[in-house]
Amino acid sequence: MKIRGTVLSLALVMLLLMFCSIQNGEPSFTEYGANPIFSLGRAYYPTVVFDLQHFDDIYAQGTPYHKMWYTSSSGIDLAYSEDGMVWHQLGSVSGLTSAHHAHVVYDSNGFGGTSIRYKMWFWDTSVSIYTLSALKYAQSSDGVNWSVLPLSQDATSPLVTGVHPDWNRGTYGPVDVFYNPWGSSILEDTEIWENKYVMYYDCTTGGIEQVGLAYSANGLHWKRYGDVPVLPITPGAWDSSYAGFGSVIPCTDGFHFFYSGGQNSMHEGIGYAFSVDGITWEKAADPLFHITDGVSWRSERCYTPSVVLRLRGTYACFCMWFSGDDGESRAVGYAEGCMALRQERGVLFRNTEREIQQQMTSLAQYNYRECCQRNEETISELLDRLGRIFDGSPEYMEALALIEEARSSCFLSNDMMASGNAVAGNCHALKSCQLYSQALDILHDLEKQL
Repeated sequence: MKIRGTVLSLALVMLLLMFCSIQNGEPSFTEYGANPIFSLGRAYYPTVVFDLQHFDDIYAQGTPYHKMWYTSSSGIDLAYSEDGMVWHQLGSVSGLTSAHHAHVVYDSNGFGGTSIRYKMWFWDTSVSIYTLSALKYAQSSDGVNWSVLPLSQDATSPLVTGVHPDWNRGTYGPVDVFYNPWGSSILEDTEIWENKYVMYYDCTTGGIEQVGLAYSANGLHWKRYGDVPVLPITPGAWDSSYAGFGSVIPCTDGFHFFYSGGQNSMHEGIGYAFSVDGITWEKAADPLFHITDGVSWRSERCYTPSVVLRLRGTYACFCMWFSGDDGESRAVGYAEGCMALRQERGVLFRNTEREIQQQMTSLAQYNYRECCQRNEETISELLDRLGRIFDGSPEYMEALALIEEARSSCFLSNDMMASGNAVAGNCHALKSCQLYSQALDILHDLEKQL
């Protein structure tokens, strides 16, 4: 089934960016005028992932695109999109029962070289929220077929206590999860971002809800960080009783948190907070979006932002998919907000280099395939045909020298990616593109002489 919104053309994208008010303090969002972009009667709690290599899926037709897992009337469903605006419904995933509030992490390298490329943490609605069993984990090789494994927690610093009136008495599942392939193989208690997995998760007393922080060496056994919520409610404010589900975006200037909140329920609005270390947050006073904005499709519910970062020079642009409800149906809408990157405040995000490497891996692999593998196929064919005639000529020898240099760059590209240096790997791949292009120009000129 194909779910269509009005296609956002390049011109509209440019207009959207022009009318975004770029500020230094917080991003100012522009909502897409044809929202909702994805509506089936019940589609909410989206978790959107983007991959330049289109996840190696044959149904993606070879274009960079997005995947979205979301809650439907039947459970967790999956959709995919080339541009993030026009979505194609793949249908329900398998292996999950009573799953809600899903958050998915994708790793093209299989989380350390395994066949598992998708990991999901979610709320199990069939069990008591006052036990860790309410927080579940699943894994998949294709994002469609999932297997569920139980989680465990540290006895001295548990994620869920089950004790009234603790702020973390219970949980409704994950908020956001980070995977760090260079992380420690054992729990690192002092430097939180040195761990292999870090999770923001929902904590509840049974009434109010706030965000806690936990860390893990394997994504299965977790330890709570600190003794208080990292993103608490704000007494007297618009989020005085609920602050939770959303996206945490690490950037070169710190962390940007887009969260759900409200006074009477979690689904009243979407807020923004900033942190230099991912632990201590400074909230914006007013929500970015709220049910009182007068927008009909989200007049009853407006929450659960899933955000993908686009860096454009010195600006950070946040692409947001979020849930709305008009009292009759729940759907997914889109908005985009940009801001000038903040000045570093003396405390750097320790994982900045690592995050850049992670983001560059897909691009480096894509350019290696396009620049090295495909060019080599074309070059080999030409050399077989032209070598018998032009071997020894100055032009042919020049082409061979360029090809040899290009192959050397490809070797270095592959070597750098294998060692974990995706930035250098991408540079060498692009250099090979230039060299192959020069060689091809010479060989095509020789071909015209036949």
